[in-house]
Parts: sequence; structure tokens; C-alpha cells
Amino acid sequence: MKCWWPNLDNERNPLERGPTTRRLGRPRRTAKGTLSILARLSGETLARWATRAAGWFGILNVSVRFDRRLNLYLVYDEEIHAFSHPKRLWTLFSGHVVRGKSLAYQYLLDQIDFTDGDRIIDVGANSGDLALSFRAMQRKVHIEAFEPSPGDFTALQQNLANCSAVIGYNAHQVALWSENSDGLTFYLKPRKADSSILPIEGATEQIKVPGRRLDDILTSTSVRYRLLKLEAEGAEPEILQGAENILPFVDYISVDVGFERGKAALSTLPEVTNFLSARGFKIVGFEAGRYVLLFANESLAETQNVL
Repeated sequence: MKCWWPNLDNERNPLERGPTTRRLGRPRRTAKGTLSILARLSGETLARWATRAAGWFGILNVSVRFDRRLNLYLVYDEEIHAFSHPKRLWTLFSGHVVRGKSLAYQYLLDQIDFTDGDRIIDVGANSGDLALSFRAMQRKVHIEAFEPSPGDFTALQQNLANCSAVIGYNAHQVALWSENSDGLTFYLKPRKADSSILPIEGATEQIKVPGRRLDDILTSTSVRYRLLKLEAEGAEPEILQGAENILPFVDYISVDVGFERGKAALSTLPEVTNFLSARGFKIVGFEAGRYVLLFANESLAETQNVL
């Protein structure tokens, strides 16, 4: 498959449409070595040296500050965007719009015709970087965001409140699942900035989090959702089972089906595809770098065609 990658480095370039089946090539990161060194630092030391390093590479609009009270790193690039773990620095090092465009391509959002006021469901929201995609696309949306990890949830709240592309939001600190539960075990790998509701190799911490069905949280049958973005480190099948009653009101579903399920690191592609196909969704896009499938709801007449 031929690699396809638009120009991310110039944030003034508009988001381009690409083929619906593609492998995104990876542009060379000149700062990769520097970022690997910076990731060993933390706190105010990391923030100070990250700002200096950005200047060395000509990224003059980006600066980093550490908020000791929130235990968050705040990246300034016209607006503030936060992250909780030093290893996340690389995601914002080239600027917020570049990060937003990158995620838009990875999740195939460039294939969807969004309009201002669209409602988005972000499952596995992490620190809320998906909002940067709508900033890059110059769209203003409502977001329902779900993230159980405490540190990431703190960053998520800050980012949804500060992003100009978000005109309304609800942030839910719960783990979505196929059934409701007062306490699910959530596995954390702090050194890798990784987490999952399923047991994962290398997890060193465990916490209890509330588990909920998505369709027990979003219960209105009069609300239409333009997109459900789902990235849950292998728990995608269970989350979709718990969302079954809301799926008829969703236009598109972008699902990360990469090899992340449990300690065996399996792909959820078969389970996700079979489940959604049986409920009137068809595959309209595939990104082969991150292993993302884009599904369209065939029963909704207003769903726009993709390229």
C-alpha cells in the first residue's frame, strides 16, 4: 500500500482529503533525539528545557509551563493545552494545529463533512486531544468525553474548557463497559503513560473505577451524534455492547482496532466489524498505520458519503 501523508509541518495548510484506504507515512522528526532526552525529565525542569528546545528547532510559538497545583504540563500555542505525563510531550511539540491535523488523519475525520454544532462522543478521550482536530478543521462542536484515568481526566477537563473548537462539553470519569458496575479494576502503566480496563503486560498499578454502559449515560433519543470515536486499548467490543441503544443515532464510528487487547495484545477488528455490520454499519475507511476503521450508519439518510 502506498504511503500517503499531507504536509503537517505548515499549520496554515488546510486539512486535505486523502484516500479512504491508506497507510500514513511518518515524517522524519528532527527533534526525536531531543524529545527522548526531555522525556526523562519532569516538572518545572521539563517545562523549562522543552521551551528552550522548541526554540532551537524554530518552533517559536510553543512554550511549556508546569502547574504544580494541578500536576499538569500546560503547552501554550495561542491557546493552552494540557497533558499529565512527560512522555506525552512529543504529541504537542510541533504545535496544537499540527497535532490536531495528525489525529484527524489517523482517525479518518477528514473523510467526514462536519458542521458547526455537531455532537461528538469521544471514548478513551485521554487528555482531550481530539478537540484539537476540530480546531484544525475550523469546526466548533459539542463533546461528550469519557476517560477513567485520574491524571488524564484532570487534563481532559482543562482542555475541553480552554479549546476554542469546543462550544459545549460533558466530561465523564467512568470506564465504559457492557454493564454497569460500582468498581471495575483499571490497570495503569505510569512509566509508559498507558492504561486499560483489561489486564495488560507491565501494569504496575491498579485502581477501582465505576463502570457504566454508554447508553445508560446518553439516554436521549432526540439527539443525533455525528461521530463516535472509540479507542479503548482493546475493550472496544464490550463498550460497543454497552452502547447498542445509542448506535442508531450515530452517523459515523471511528474505531482503533489495533493490537492492544489484553496481555496477548490481540486486535479487536473481527469482533468490532461483525458487531457493527450486524447493526447496519458499513466500513467506509481504513487507516493502516494506527489500524483505525471508519464505519458509516447506512440507516441514516443524512449521513454524508465519504471519498
